[in-house]
Amino acid sequence: MKYGKAYIVFSVFRFAVQMIKVLLQPKNFEKGGWEDCDNEYLADKLTEEVDELFDARDNKEIKKECIDVGNIAMMIYMNHKEASSHE
Repeated sequence: MKYGKAYIVFSVFRFAVQMIKVLLQPKNFEKGGWEDCDNEYLADKLTEEVDELFDARDNKEIKKECIDVGNIAMMIYMNHKEASSHE
C-alpha cells in the first residue's frame, strides 16, 4: 500500500471537514435536513452533482463538486443507516 493508515485517516478527515463547512453555510443549513428526501430525489441530485464534477475545469471547481457529491452520497447513506451492515 502506497499510503499508510494515518494518511487515509487524514484524507477522510480533511474531506469531511470541507463537507461540514458546506453543510453549515447559512444557505444550506436553513434548507433543513435530508431525512424526508426520498431516494429518487437524492439519486437525481447525486447524478446532477456528478455531471457537474465531470464538467469542472479548474482545481477549485473540481474540489467544490467533489464536496457536493460527497454530501449527497452521505445523505443517501444516512437515510439508509438502519439497513447498513457497515456501522
